[in-house]
Amino acid sequence: MIAKSAIFGAILGASMMVIAAIMNLSVDLALYLVPFAAAGGFFIGIFYGILFRVR
Repeated sequence: MIAKSAIFGAILGASMMVIAAIMNLSVDLALYLVPFAAAGGFFIGIFYGILFRVR
């Protein structure tokens, strides 16, 4: 459950960064920031997975 939500968070973070890149039209900056967004989404997903598991 935690792993599933972590993967979902990583995908969500990366896709948000891609959408922001398309809106701003700075592709090189977006490709630079995608790993950071994926890592952030991964940790947020783990956090939410633990949170909902406890509840």
